[in-house]
Amino acid sequence: MMRIDDDIFESNIKGLARLLRRIDEKIDKLLVSENNGALEERLFDNQDLCLFLKISPRTLQRYRNLGLIPFKTICKRNYYKESDVKIFVEKYFNGKTEITDKDKWQRKNKRQDDDTEDIVV
Repeated sequence: MMRIDDDIFESNIKGLARLLRRIDEKIDKLLVSENNGALEERLFDNQDLCLFLKISPRTLQRYRNLGLIPFKTICKRNYYKESDVKIFVEKYFNGKTEITDKDKWQRKNKRQDDDTEDIVV
């Protein structure tokens, strides 16, 4: 049996208590920052959204990186609000469940056009 010095034990317990207080404060901030309607809204995680859109996790990551779909990170996991997913599907999929090559080409060319407009001579 291993014996722990009382001072070390008390120090560990105090550290654990501080950690629990910080976690509690973060949860309170999260609850206050979200309005009540958003808390009642359904959230999709990465796997749910990939299955729903019939895309790979890498494609979903690309959408996040391009800023095409808003997300929240909670405890190192990404979540997507149902209302944001509906807007994303309507905007980029036009109600379709998969993006076509034509859609990809149009978005790519639109981004290139946006870049050229910023150049001032």
